[in-house]
Amino acid sequence: MTGYGGAERRQDQERRATVEVSLVLADIEASFGDYEQAWRHLDEAEHLTDGALADRCLEIRRGWYDRESGLEP
Repeated sequence: MTGYGGAERRQDQERRATVEVSLVLADIEASFGDYEQAWRHLDEAEHLTDGALADRCLEIRRGWYDRESGLEP
């Protein structure tokens, strides 16, 4: 008899929560100007989603680059 998928759902929920925490930490680090650490958090989020967030992470990185380069007010 197989289970009801409770363990898989729990792992998925934990992964989603970890991804969300990574994205929030990335945003916090970037807001303090620590883009190196922010990029590490984004990399972690992207890795945890097997690249599913690649486009979202790329857009975030572009915004940070623009901000850091003075291209964005």
